[in-house]
Amino acid sequence: MQGRTAISQTELDRALRMHEAYRQSKPGGQRALFTYRDLSGCDLSKRDLSGADFTGAFLVGANLEGTNLTGAVLFASNLVKANLRGAKLVRADLRGALLRGADLTGADLYDADLRDGLITMWQRSGELQHVEVESRSTALPLAEDGSPRKPTPSAHTDFSDAVMRNTRLVRADLRKATLAGADLGGADLSGADLRGANLNDAVLTDAVMENTHFIGANLKGTLNDRPAGLLLSDLEEPLRVLIVKHERWVESQGREGAQLDLSGFDLRNAPPLAGAEFAAVKASDSVFYGLNLAGIGLAAAQLDRADLRSCNLRGADLRGVSLKGARLTNSDLRDSRLGPLLVKEGQRIVSRLDRAILRNADLRGADLREAVLRGADLSNADLMGAALDGTDLEGTQLAGAIDAA
Repeated sequence: MQGRTAISQTELDRALRMHEAYRQSKPGGQRALFTYRDLSGCDLSKRDLSGADFTGAFLVGANLEGTNLTGAVLFASNLVKANLRGAKLVRADLRGALLRGADLTGADLYDADLRDGLITMWQRSGELQHVEVESRSTALPLAEDGSPRKPTPSAHTDFSDAVMRNTRLVRADLRKATLAGADLGGADLSGADLRGANLNDAVLTDAVMENTHFIGANLKGTLNDRPAGLLLSDLEEPLRVLIVKHERWVESQGREGAQLDLSGFDLRNAPPLAGAEFAAVKASDSVFYGLNLAGIGLAAAQLDRADLRSCNLRGADLRGVSLKGARLTNSDLRDSRLGPLLVKEGQRIVSRLDRAILRNADLRGADLREAVLRGADLSNADLMGAALDGTDLEGTQLAGAIDAA
């Protein structure tokens, strides 16, 4: 394998100056050509890169916030975890691009080409062979004779778990694209072509979908404006009354009041819950998507299979919690407490996150000591500064995760 060549800051600055001159039709101008280069982590924010060529380039974690990429070629580029907030991608060629976990909040993809494709290369036999390239590897595949021949690019377009809130996708060509788990809340999909696309578990709340084509699309598990469980109005008593009873139940160690059970409820329209105390609450299979739960007390809570995607759980008390199979993709868990809960002398309850989905979660500074994460998915999660002493990570997926060390 031959690696993609990383670009130096000096070379990048020169290419940007020449592209700006090119855009302004000034002498010495030249279109920016970044084909097959490694620009991972580069800061290209708020630059005018309209018409630039990023074919097959690596832009993992790059900052493209507010960048003008109108008509740019991002064919088969790797934009995993890239910041594209407010970027202008009008008529951009994103065929086969990899955008897993990228942030496209407020981006404009009007008339963009987001179809699928394959990375292929000619073999000596005269046949085209499909080439698999790891999403994090900057290596280029070799030809049959071992030469570093570059492939004809066009990888499967993948927006899995991407944050695309309020993104403008008017008339975008998304045929057969992968948008599994993508957050398209408030996105404008008017006239978009999503025939055959995979939107499994995608979020479509408040999305505009006039004349959107969904023929053959996989819409299984999508979260939209319709109730995704029981409503608070289905409770036997008002929630505020039940909360008071629950608090009394906790304080009296179960002798008075009643334990709050919100299992299976859609809580997206619940009153503000940040900083509230819900120790030992039952809320398995409930939907909390997008809620501000900063500083909430959920010690010993039962939240198995709950939908906590895109939630703000910063500083939350989650000691001894059960989050088995829960979904926490793109959630903010900075400084959260997921260590053991001391019940009494010699007794402790460890937090259980078996098979929990924490892709792209922000766990910086979180306390995960002794927590059980068997079979959990922490792909692309940020674990910088997290405490992992005694954490059970058997079978845990950590591809692309930022190490606590």
